[in-house]
Amino acid sequence: MTVSRDELIFTDKNKKSETPDEIILTDHFDFSENLFPVNLGDSIESIDGINKSFDWDFDAEKLQFPLRLRKQKDGDEFYPVGFSGKKKVSKFFRDEKLSILARQKIWILTDSSDSVLGIIPFRQDRRYAKDEKTKWSLKIFNEMNNEI
Repeated sequence: MTVSRDELIFTDKNKKSETPDEIILTDHFDFSENLFPVNLGDSIESIDGINKSFDWDFDAEKLQFPLRLRKQKDGDEFYPVGFSGKKKVSKFFRDEKLSILARQKIWILTDSSDSVLGIIPFRQDRRYAKDEKTKWSLKIFNEMNNEI
């Protein structure tokens, strides 16, 4: 049983989830290129009310490959762009006033050491963001399909 702010939803816990627990985005970075783009448009499902395009630039030398998408784990922390200090992902979700159902659908971008690189589609971790010293850049983005 899942309780949301406005809904009471019953689901079969024995039913296998159709959503994978983890998605590997890229297992390497081609350092012969200065920019390596990764579009998440086909990798993640849309979430009602919070779907938005995003465009993050990472310093590829600071990342440990492979990059993965996974769901939230207890104790996840990150250093969000636009904030000072670190923040627990669970606190970030509460501050954004996300429903329990929305939280279950949100993907966390991580590297091979399981460090949180960003919460899709909200915030990137500033420790891995591209800066003036960046030589190789990895762009992670989501192009929204505006189909009616």
